[in-house]
Amino acid sequence: MIQLNEAQRGAVEKGQPVRIKDPDLGRELVILRADLYETIHELLHEEADRQAIAAIAGENALGLENEGAAVAGPSQAQLLAELKRRSFVPPPGTPDSVELLREDRQR
Repeated sequence: MIQLNEAQRGAVEKGQPVRIKDPDLGRELVILRADLYETIHELLHEEADRQAIAAIAGENALGLENEGAAVAGPSQAQLLAELKRRSFVPPPGTPDSVELLREDRQR
């Protein structure tokens, strides 16, 4: 079992990751509170899902354009372009949600 010292325990309680080297595995591990891990895990899966949907929509749009199919309403290519236009990408240097959560919990 891995034992944390007081400083490491305090860092984990504050929501900070703690890097340790496991002698049995010979690998570096990161200790993180479970609630923060779940938040990060959920965010990563949401992003992966969003990217997969965008890729499928793009493939479908290309297929329709190549076939010359007539579709009532906006085409999939137009819908994809609209989704991309509406997506928000924070400017460089903007703190991510995990950092904001940490700051909020420290107050």
